[in-house]
Amino acid sequence: MKMFISSVVILGSLLSLHADEAKSEATISKERIEAMRSMESAMATIQKGFLYNDLRIVEKGVKALKEKSIHLEPPLRGDELLLNKKETYKYKFTKKQSYRMNIYADDLQRDFYNGEKKQAMYAYTKILKQCMSCHERIRRW
Repeated sequence: MKMFISSVVILGSLLSLHADEAKSEATISKERIEAMRSMESAMATIQKGFLYNDLRIVEKGVKALKEKSIHLEPPLRGDELLLNKKETYKYKFTKKQSYRMNIYADDLQRDFYNGEKKQAMYAYTKILKQCMSCHERIRRW
């Protein structure tokens, strides 16, 4: 009887652990989607700042982009269906993309502040290239 009760408790614990793991992966996936949406919105804000020639709008967009890009993480186990399990460069690649985006965002803000609008637009294009590069490799676009 004790063995039966202990096996039921162990089975219940394992099922609970599996449910928590699946729940956390779903939550992480939602957080990643929200981060992508926020970065897209930040890029749109930067572009709006260019169109209105308003430094405050550009700064707001750069700040939002930098806040979200530092949270870029590689796909997790829940994305194994999307990705090939043998691809081990994902972690380093996403961190490098995040780092580059932040560097180019700083360049963009500095150039816009100094009145070098064409250089700032070039930095914007570099940021967009980092976005597309990541989506191309990870999302297979």
